[in-house]
Amino acid sequence: MWPLLDWLIGVATAVFLFFANWGDELPRVDHVATAYYAPLPQAHNKNQLDIYPSDNYQAPASEQPLSPVLFFIHGGGLMIGDKNNHTQLGHKFASMGYTTVLVNHRLSPEAAHPEHIEDIATAFAWVQKNIAKYGGDRSRVFVAGHSSGGYLGMLLAADSRYLAKHALSSKHIRGVVAISGFFHIERLAEERPKSVWSEHRVSWPDASPANHLKPGLPPTLLLYAEHDNDARKLESIDLAKKISALGTTSVDIHQIADRNHATIGMYMMTNEDSASAHLLTFIDRNL
Repeated sequence: MWPLLDWLIGVATAVFLFFANWGDELPRVDHVATAYYAPLPQAHNKNQLDIYPSDNYQAPASEQPLSPVLFFIHGGGLMIGDKNNHTQLGHKFASMGYTTVLVNHRLSPEAAHPEHIEDIATAFAWVQKNIAKYGGDRSRVFVAGHSSGGYLGMLLAADSRYLAKHALSSKHIRGVVAISGFFHIERLAEERPKSVWSEHRVSWPDASPANHLKPGLPPTLLLYAEHDNDARKLESIDLAKKISALGTTSVDIHQIADRNHATIGMYMMTNEDSASAHLLTFIDRNL
């Protein structure tokens, strides 16, 4: 069922992009590569990531300046979603000079917390070791994600345990961008399938990025949609307040007009988009 749903999402996204761009040509780059970041048994393609080298890339990478890296995590509630639904995002940002990585992770119900975030940490570690081969600068990796991808990106930055397993820390993240994410698992786990965070309420706070914030968190950008529901808007607003209270981390928060929970992510793949503009400003300011 889920592979078919992901395929349908991919088709719908392609149709959406055609009409959203009025038929104009979308950016494309060459040399897109796919790699396995971990030998996960029976993971299908969920242990893969795609690398879109910067449009300035010409092998060998050792003979050219390295570009900033955008490490992007798809959404889908940790139950559906696939990097292949965001290929145009990879082409778009790579064509603008950013080495772009689209990453998959295992999904529930086959996987349960903390396996999703452990996959993301493993993929991030792979990027740290290998991205220079594709023209990317390991010291300037920005982690971004939409919906559950925003959740995983914030958890990676906030909870040191997952990167520590790879001898890394949040200092290796140049900045984190969460787009219509959720950050307080105890607020929503009751309404989600128990295959995601389990039925044990006592474990839910530990899965929440908001409960692991500490001084030294990377610069953070929070984006949410004008037509997100009130609970989802509050997730970003409350997190921004908590990060500001640390007193050590810069945090920006913006509401994106005329967008809902789905279209805030989809429009980021179009040629003109306000959420993308905020992301690019954030990256350039923190290079």
